[in-house]
Amino acid sequence: MHVLALLRATALSCVLFASSPLSADVWVAGDARIAKLATSGQTLATVDSVFGRGFAYGVGIQDIIGVEQRNGHVWVSDVNNNRVFELDPDGKPLREITLLSPFGIGIDPNSGTVWTSILLNQVTSPRAVIKLDPNTGEELVRVTGFSRFVSAISVAPSGRVWIADRFNNEVVVLFGTDEELNGYDASTPSGPHHMRLSGFDEPLDIAIDPENSGGGESTWVADRNHGQAVKIASDGTELVRVRPSGFFEVRDVSVNSRDGSVWVGDGNSGRVAKLSALGEEAQNLSINPTALAVDVTDDGVWIGTGFQEARVLKLDSVGSELLSISGLGTIRGIAAILSATVVVDGCNSGVTNTVLIGGQTISDLIAECAKSARNNGQFVNCVAHVTNGLKGTGTISGQQKGAIQSCAAQAHIP
Repeated sequence: MHVLALLRATALSCVLFASSPLSADVWVAGDARIAKLATSGQTLATVDSVFGRGFAYGVGIQDIIGVEQRNGHVWVSDVNNNRVFELDPDGKPLREITLLSPFGIGIDPNSGTVWTSILLNQVTSPRAVIKLDPNTGEELVRVTGFSRFVSAISVAPSGRVWIADRFNNEVVVLFGTDEELNGYDASTPSGPHHMRLSGFDEPLDIAIDPENSGGGESTWVADRNHGQAVKIASDGTELVRVRPSGFFEVRDVSVNSRDGSVWVGDGNSGRVAKLSALGEEAQNLSINPTALAVDVTDDGVWIGTGFQEARVLKLDSVGSELLSISGLGTIRGIAAILSATVVVDGCNSGVTNTVLIGGQTISDLIAECAKSARNNGQFVNCVAHVTNGLKGTGTISGQQKGAIQSCAAQAHIP
């Protein structure tokens, strides 16, 4: 891990995030290096190589990086180097696992287990998606029946695994225990532990909208060649299908779990757009994206660009540019999650940002307090109510409750 002199952030606002009491960990995977950024754009860590090798993600790869909410560990699908690897929250390499062309990374928000796909010899061993133990790297589940290009994997709080089976032009949903899924064949149109959803032309990216935003768990899919963003209910019912203005393809999709809005990108037409939970177009901008991810702490969006002047941009919720970062090479993947510990307006409580039943975290609950509070007093009272409930269920101790409340008391809520 190195401090990168070439990595420069140009902040275009002096007080970018004063209205947000929370902090995000933003991991960016570029051809040249991987970086961890704060919500404000501050560089927290950079990684130039892992176990002696740089990075070779390949062109057109989606969903190559994921962060485990429970501990802040990062998993990266280094496709052309035939490996996935794990970094700790400071960017220190922990392990690498040799796999043949591992496409996509999806992390279960409840257990931290890691899903990816592998491209094997179709004659002797069929293509498959696999589930790895996050502590040992051991393969726990192998499911066969996919095309040669699984472009994205995302795991919902319910435990359902959503898979973009690109060259079968389908989205596959897996459900069941490890025992039920290990050795399972998902090639048929439906079965006891899967369903296949048709009507796509090369689905490329997938993003889960948990129940936090209301209306129940749902999933957005980037339907590449149809140039559409598609929203699907957990039972497979299609809810929304929309083609943003000026889009030729839809390649990238990222959901804001606070309100259900979604940012989508098309590197072919050089556009990004923000859609409401119902698919209504709110923003449409001329930007050439290679990756994007919503920052739920302030409703902004991080966008990777390329190829000649590759950089990372951050836009606010209405599309105004807040900052620009260069020095990472072409951006292949971005993951933005709430910090692994509960951080309130820059105050780190040191309390683990525990994932609760339903997929919400402690920081999610604090974010709801911030959203509803009109002043700091209301915010502190709301946080006290939340932490009292968490202490009552044994989720946090009295000492941890005090640490969170102390940070809340110092927060600046307008």
